Amino acid sequence: MRLIGPLAVALALGSPARAEIERNQFSDREWNVEQLIVPRDWQLNEQRAYPGILVTAVHREGHGRVTLAAERVAGDSGPREYAARTRAILVLLGYKVGRAAPHPSGAYLIEATTPAGDMRLRQGTHVAGGIAYVVTLAAPVTAMPSYNRAFDDVLGHLRLAPSNAGQGHDDATAPSNAPTSQPAIP
Repeated sequence: MRLIGPLAVALALGSPARAEIERNQFSDREWNVEQLIVPRDWQLNEQRAYPGILVTAVHREGHGRVTLAAERVAGDSGPREYAARTRAILVLLGYKVGRAAPHPSGAYLIEATTPAGDMRLRQGTHVAGGIAYVVTLAAPVTAMPSYNRAFDDVLGHLRLAPSNAGQGHDDATAPSNAPTSQPAIP
């Protein structure tokens, strides 16, 4: 089953970004992503299915898929508010959605099941420098437990650069729980 609907809703329009991929690492200067690291058994791909999706990673031996998306947001929008809006949209689309909850990385996490009950989503949202960053894991319900650690590692190792002054971002608005430098994933 394709997850186009909720991903399109959860991700807003943004200008195409130029991804830099080296092995299992991704960066994008336009969107202030210094580094996103995926486990070695995941394959990064810069082909984007929607505006706003910066990079996709697919598990080489399974059915898991991780995306990183970015959207410019109002200065007063934090990860909790962004996750709450996303949650409300998924509910309207018929998804079974848990409550938005804080993640150890500082992101807000949403877990949802498709209306058909065959696929699960985990979305972690960070907001920094006027940009919402959404890391989404999609996998079959039966396979989701085997991907949870990879998702947590990817979300926890998202490293963002200070915002670009020329793009109207105010670094002072970045929340104190914004992602910071983390060690690489083995």
